[in-house]
Amino acid sequence: MPRKDYEEIKNDFSKFVTVFRNKEVSVLKDFIDPEVKVYLSTAKDYTDGSQHTLFGVENFFKDMVKTDFFHTRICNFVCRIHENEAQQAAHVVCQTGRYGEEVRYFCFDAMFSNHWTKKDNVWKMDEIRMDLLKEEGNFEEFEDQWHFEDKKAVWYEGVHFPCISGELDSPWFRIKDAEDVLTDEEKCYEAMARYAFGIDHLAFDELLDATSEDVIADIEPWGSMDKRSWIVFLKYHRQKERHWGHCVFPASITIHGDEAEMKMYRMMGHRQRVHPYVYTNENVDIEHACAFYQVKLKKTGNTWKIRRCNYYLGLIELGPYIDESKIA
Repeated sequence: MPRKDYEEIKNDFSKFVTVFRNKEVSVLKDFIDPEVKVYLSTAKDYTDGSQHTLFGVENFFKDMVKTDFFHTRICNFVCRIHENEAQQAAHVVCQTGRYGEEVRYFCFDAMFSNHWTKKDNVWKMDEIRMDLLKEEGNFEEFEDQWHFEDKKAVWYEGVHFPCISGELDSPWFRIKDAEDVLTDEEKCYEAMARYAFGIDHLAFDELLDATSEDVIADIEPWGSMDKRSWIVFLKYHRQKERHWGHCVFPASITIHGDEAEMKMYRMMGHRQRVHPYVYTNENVDIEHACAFYQVKLKKTGNTWKIRRCNYYLGLIELGPYIDESKIA
């Protein structure tokens, strides 16, 4: 049953993310192929990110520095399935560190695009691609074990290129004829995830397909833009940086017939330029967003598309972390 397949992959990816916190790598064999092809942008010795096989994935988690807390939030989850093949993408927002006289913390966004195959009635990842977007932090011991390129988009001999190709690793490219397994709410979330995947991975065709022809975007300080102006602005603004990370999760959604409205929080991506958030032992376990979206969508046929996107930048405390790795 296609919906059962979707739920299995969704649950297994949640289990995978839980290993970030508990480091119990024994569960990985249940949903990762032993000969999995792995590309991690953090691999220092290999510019293509090679850290292949289940052995490589296990060591990625085992080698992490011990911490007092490790919070995660799964955003932008997408999974497209056709028969015994699936392509799944997500952002995993992480905040980790140690308590002390001065809290030591490290915030990052792990961006995934993974391929799954169903064999003997079990879904397993046979390709994992991860790019790591460093956000902020003072936990140098944790950060030093990984490789990070300059945030600017530059080329030099030996540069680490991104492991995820926006065009080739897009779930909508890899699985063009996906099974129809999603609810209308999930299809609305997927439209926003598709928009974010397009701008984060420089695959602007995804933005074209995620938005209606009459879409209006209102993003300060640039103001109101039609579809052409929005795409031109985003491409011009985007090209100077190596990565973007628009990791969002839904706070609310209402659907009335063929129209929908969503409020979504952006969990990482904009450090405050003038009044940065100051982490302490008391607030480091509080989850916060850096912005929120108000989005309107229109259903045409069986597809939901964004027709209005308002974006508001500003820190919002959301309450204590709930580390269950559940996907909204």
